Amino acid sequence: MKRKLGVTPSLRGISSRQHDNGIMLDVGCGGNAQWPDSIPRGDVNCDILRPVRRIPNFVLCDALHLPFRNGSFQEVYSNHVIEHVKNPYKMLKELVRVSALQVHIYCPHRFHPYRKVRNHKCHFTKTWFAQALDKLGIYHSVRYSNFRYFPHPFTPFVRLPIEIEVHGVISPFGSLLSDLSYAHHDKKVRRG
Repeated sequence: MKRKLGVTPSLRGISSRQHDNGIMLDVGCGGNAQWPDSIPRGDVNCDILRPVRRIPNFVLCDALHLPFRNGSFQEVYSNHVIEHVKNPYKMLKELVRVSALQVHIYCPHRFHPYRKVRNHKCHFTKTWFAQALDKLGIYHSVRYSNFRYFPHPFTPFVRLPIEIEVHGVISPFGSLLSDLSYAHHDKKVRRG
């Protein structure tokens, strides 16, 4: 039997900090002994490790079993977390489940200099995210956001991607509200 960490928090009384689309959840917010200087971005912040300092509206939970109702948040944000879980597709499904409008994920590409870090369980490409979001029926934009240049002095024009940026729009009407400036890169899929 799997145990959910933390308790199911009430979202009443949490005021949005003027996010464009309402209440935001930061999954893997940090602030723990491993990442003490990370700054939580959400109105509700969660992590699997206890923080070393006070984080507003913190919930101790696992990203594979988020203790929130379906569609509880307008936006769900996750920065460099999905590569640490054993089942990234299950985490992606959980992020989509608790989001009512948008999901934002940032993670290292398989060419990232720190890809061989011991606690990175998965390595990703744009194709993995595009296929996973297609399977979930989510409107999405997947792109490379950072590059490193090939270190050879005679071929400085070769760029290797080091980070992937994923934006998913849950609601079919959310694409009208969303400001995805790279619309020409988007692959639109109707949610099934």
